[in-house]
Amino acid sequence: MQCTRLQLPFNYLGIPLGANMRKVSSWKTVLDKVQKRMKTWRCCGLSRAGRLLMIKPVLNSLPLYYLSIFKVPKKVANDIIRMQRKFLWNGQKEGRCLPLVKWEVVMKQKSAEGLGVGNIAVKNAALLFKWWWRNAT
Repeated sequence: MQCTRLQLPFNYLGIPLGANMRKVSSWKTVLDKVQKRMKTWRCCGLSRAGRLLMIKPVLNSLPLYYLSIFKVPKKVANDIIRMQRKFLWNGQKEGRCLPLVKWEVVMKQKSAEGLGVGNIAVKNAALLFKWWWRNAT
């Protein structure tokens, strides 16, 4: 059959098989994807509304494939939220910029008078419960 033997961990369909996904180092590829995507937008002169529109559909959807299969460590979820928060308030400027509202308000749904960004940990729990629900019935 001429099959090659691989050492664990290796990637299959973009998922690292044999890796311990409870370690933060296993999530480095996801964090790098988010960071790389934000770096390409930093050169654009986006307003805060434009940055918010880039965070909601793009940055929140990048880690969804991993989030639907593995439980995200708290440090990784906090790192993604920190990157989103820094990108929204600072944009292309370096250093500190004062936020206009609390991040909890930004994460709330629009129906609850928020900006609708969402929480990574809540999305992760919902996606994992979806698998549990499919297998339970």
